[in-house]
Amino acid sequence: MPISFVTEGKSVKIKNIQMNEKMGKKIKEMGFNIGADVEVVKNDGASLILGIQGSRVAISRGMAQKIIVE
Repeated sequence: MPISFVTEGKSVKIKNIQMNEKMGKKIKEMGFNIGADVEVVKNDGASLILGIQGSRVAISRGMAQKIIVE
């Protein structure tokens, strides 16, 4: 399921990233790699704040829909 569907406070593991090569490279540089653990800090319907590798990262809902988690 896309990370955009995960409720606040839940932790998930990245299963797949469905982005073109340029965007995929950019997001992987921020620590979003397959197998990485991610916490959904805030999910307000427009954007998400995610906790990954000790940092917090804000991403758009469109980008979040391309990050598949389990």
